[in-house]
Amino acid sequence: MPVTIDIQFGGVAPAQFNSFLVGTGQPAIQAEIETTPADATVSWTITPTGAHSGTVAPNTGTTKTFNFTPNVTGARPTTGSLTPNDAIGYELQLTAAHATEGSGSATVSITQNMETILRQEYLDYGRPVPAANLIGTPTATANFTVAELTANNNYGTIIVRGGLAAVAQAIRTGYGRGLILSSAFRCPQRNRQVGGAAASIHMSGGAVDLHPLAADAGVTRMAELYRAAVTHDPGLVLLEQGPSQLLPGDWSPPGATHTFTVGTATIDVNDTDSDGLPDTISAINNPPTGGIARATDIPYDGNGTANPNFRAHGATATIQVGDTLVLDHPAGTQNSLSHYFSTATHVHADNRP
Repeated sequence: MPVTIDIQFGGVAPAQFNSFLVGTGQPAIQAEIETTPADATVSWTITPTGAHSGTVAPNTGTTKTFNFTPNVTGARPTTGSLTPNDAIGYELQLTAAHATEGSGSATVSITQNMETILRQEYLDYGRPVPAANLIGTPTATANFTVAELTANNNYGTIIVRGGLAAVAQAIRTGYGRGLILSSAFRCPQRNRQVGGAAASIHMSGGAVDLHPLAADAGVTRMAELYRAAVTHDPGLVLLEQGPSQLLPGDWSPPGATHTFTVGTATIDVNDTDSDGLPDTISAINNPPTGGIARATDIPYDGNGTANPNFRAHGATATIQVGDTLVLDHPAGTQNSLSHYFSTATHVHADNRP
């Protein structure tokens, strides 16, 4: 009767060996061959499958238990993509011979599953590899479906479940209105393709970008959404225009009416255009003799990563009732608060410590 062959990788059948990672710091892959009769000799060859599986050493041999180490240096795609990477895989071709029982042959393959293809991207980019138990389909929340939580994702509904659903729902609850989840999880390939930060929290599954519904577009709702995010998100909140940050992180703007203190004086401001943001000097109390000089900084603590000063724009040498309130941010660039929220495309929120 012909020689029979059984092949395992890491103690399991080839079809089950699908969660292996390849690259720096990863263990060699172990193969075990059993033959019947047991004293049959074997000869094998390992061939990488696909364009991005690199090379293998050793790639030939005659032992029944052996380790082989893939080398994917320079072979992995890291230029950015909006589609999933191909699986890394290897094919083992084996022949067995026996002096009295004849010969046999077998060809088997090992291939990464989808969850592992995603994890492999992090290794390719030199990023911390998320734990296997974090990879999967998120659970829908009260206001967000699985489709919304995984939109614009290279791997269907498979993401790194790093808490983005909780972040989105907390802000949605605080905002109290429908909103659009424009960006959530990004794998490293997608993150590079869209120009995301090299260490973006989107890659760890802990960040979302949100904006009001089209019917709610405008300064008022964007400001309300931003305030809700600052109040209800435990991590970092940014007002952004595309990839550009418009305000300091976690900075909370003053309410529609507010009183600033400048030395011994106080300056009241109000919201003349009813967009929820202060825009005009409405009163000046206890000013110094000669008034408050036009170039005077109006300090404000918004509990942000930075706290820029306000200024008052007007035609005279001193600050006057009716002057326009502007934010000096970045330093030397002065705009109304409404300007920042009218140019914003979304609010970014994440759960970084």
